[in-house]
Amino acid sequence: LGKGILGLTLECAKCHDHKYDQLSQKNYFEIYSFFNNVDEKGLRMDAVQAANQKYFADAPFMTITDEETDGVLSFINKAEGEAVKVMVMNDSMPRTTYIFDRGEYDSPGEEVTPTAPEFILPFSEKLPKNRLGLAQWITDENNPLTSRVFVNRVWGMLFGNGLVVTSEDFGVQGSLPSHPQLLDWLAKDFMEHDWDIKYLLKK
Repeated sequence: LGKGILGLTLECAKCHDHKYDQLSQKNYFEIYSFFNNVDEKGLRMDAVQAANQKYFADAPFMTITDEETDGVLSFINKAEGEAVKVMVMNDSMPRTTYIFDRGEYDSPGEEVTPTAPEFILPFSEKLPKNRLGLAQWITDENNPLTSRVFVNRVWGMLFGNGLVVTSEDFGVQGSLPSHPQLLDWLAKDFMEHDWDIKYLLKK
């Protein structure tokens, strides 16, 4: 999420406040708390046992049948007439998240709740405090990072280097854009055309 979507070295703040960017350890664990809702139960069985027992998903899961793969889920590769269980995450019972002292999982400190770094874009009170709300925050037209990071990655794939050479780091340690106005324009145009990747590639 940090490097791939926001162009930030977010993981640097797991054990301590970021040495260069305005990211605190608290910011890291507040974002982490959006994903901290799966009980860790460990390995149930090895791959051979699971295949023999056709045991491919722990609860909660959804069952994908032929009917579902006729439409939106047509990319799922399964044998015709055979249902497939796919694990899903459950938002209904989120776990309590703590800041881990020096990043050590067995040293919980202050409790935190899901939110995003305010210096990027304040997390609206209207948004749900779950992964749907996080997705809406990430794709908010006022979020200064998501669209720029994406169009920069596409530019880099097409032309060898991004307009920002450090495509994974838009922070103060990253490089400045070679053509900032072009990056801004492409990012805005991409959002105004409903995040259409095919349109962006043609453009």
